[in-house]
Parts: sequence; C-alpha cells; structure tokens
Amino acid sequence: MMVRLLAFALHADGRLLFGRGLSTDGEPDLWLRNLHDEVELRIELGPPDEKRVRKACAWAKNVIIYTYQQHNAEVWWKQQARNLRRFDKLCVRRLAEPAAMELASLARRNIQLQCTIRGRALLVG
Repeated sequence: MMVRLLAFALHADGRLLFGRGLSTDGEPDLWLRNLHDEVELRIELGPPDEKRVRKACAWAKNVIIYTYQQHNAEVWWKQQARNLRRFDKLCVRRLAEPAAMELASLARRNIQLQCTIRGRALLVG
C-alpha cells in the first residue's frame, strides 16, 4: 500500500488513478488516461511476469515497474532482463529495500502524509 502511495506521489496528476488492487486481474496498480481514454501511463508494483509486461506495453504509451523487495527483484531481473529490454516503452525502477521498509513503518490507520519532491529526492513525513 505504501509503495502505491509513493508511486502516486512521484507521478502526481489529476488523472492518475489507483487500480482496483489484487482482486482485479490485469488491472495495473496505477494508471493515467488521457482525454481520449488512451492509457498514457501504466504503473506496476513488484515483479510482473513477462506476459503482463508485454500486454501493458501494448496498451500504454509508457509503462513503469517499481520493484521494492531486493532479493525478489534481483532474481526477477536476472530471469527477465533479456526479454524486457526489447520494450522501449518500459522503465524499471528499484526502490531500495531499507527505504521501502521505512516507508512501510509509517503505515497507520488514518495516516496523513506529506510528500516533497526535490530533484531526484522524495521526502515523506
């Protein structure tokens, strides 16, 4: 949940929407549609399989994958890197595991967060 909020903050836009979550197969974690209802940006969290990435790149103008569990992300990348490099619409970003764990520790019921982005740094409080 907290990584979804982080991705939302990093790509803040009035048209950016959360997907329906794990219960809805095939829907991204976040997506942004333009005024013509085309998918401008599709954001996936965690390591999706190659089939899901291929489908995402076919439908969206840009696809970003955020990985955040270091060991799982490294294993996934070693297995998928050669296949994924062919997708020019795809960007894979890794959130350092200590940062993800610290972010997760902020989760509370009725939490209020403030995010500040300066250059390549994101401050969450």
